Amino acid sequence: MQVIKKSDRLIEICRFYTNQKMTIGFVPTMGALHQGHLSLVQEAQKLSDIVVTSIFVNPAQFNNSDDLKNYPRTISNDLILLEKVGCNIVFIPDVEEVYPSDLTFPEFDLAHLDKIMEGSYRPGHFEGVAKVVYRFLDLLKPHKLFLGQKDYQQVKVIESLINQTTLQTKVYMCPTVRNSNGLAKSSRNTRLSESEKVNASYIYEALKALIESLEYEPLNVSEKKAIQLIEEKTAGEVEYLEVYDLELKNKMIDYKPGKQAIVCVAVKVGDVRLIDNLIIS
Repeated sequence: MQVIKKSDRLIEICRFYTNQKMTIGFVPTMGALHQGHLSLVQEAQKLSDIVVTSIFVNPAQFNNSDDLKNYPRTISNDLILLEKVGCNIVFIPDVEEVYPSDLTFPEFDLAHLDKIMEGSYRPGHFEGVAKVVYRFLDLLKPHKLFLGQKDYQQVKVIESLINQTTLQTKVYMCPTVRNSNGLAKSSRNTRLSESEKVNASYIYEALKALIESLEYEPLNVSEKKAIQLIEEKTAGEVEYLEVYDLELKNKMIDYKPGKQAIVCVAVKVGDVRLIDNLIIS
């Protein structure tokens, strides 16, 4: 496994593999790796010849300085995990390497995507995501990009970004990996106490219950019950719980059985912010 810190070296290596007609799969991360990240690497291995994983805590996507400061950093362990699963290349740049002073970024039109749900509660977040992902895709020119469904809105932002460029990267969205109790794997879970981890599993239970209840009660009733269940069981605060069409263009007021949609939620448990979603089909 090669560990690379300089963008020039990364460009050189990726260009070599591309010239050899080898497909490059890319998994961007902020480190503090867990089985969710590793499942993306493993999926990339199945569908690519060379797998590149980045580890970079991107300051541009944090709208809360405390969140940036407290974000877990476990580089040594991350490298051990990536080597175990057979990752080929790990890119670990510093901030100056990603954002050199003479670099300019294109303007991306995120339309409604940076105004709803995560965009509403984390202003500037998706602009930061768009910047760093564009930068990495421009450096690597990967054929395939592997992202987790847990960050569904982010996936849609990145798809929109790619469509606005000449990049030829194809996005693959992989299923959310969960603990045995249903809690979605997240680097932020390390900041939860054991009891909070147990209680936070009710986020998933509430989403499942909401989907089941849509067969016999109105959506607004199901949403209220889900919010109540989450807040009672987690002692947390639901920032939003909303149902959208799969393209996140239209928020649903009513739901007709058989229609594909997605229910998304953000919950503050203690001082840790958790997101999750389930597709309704």
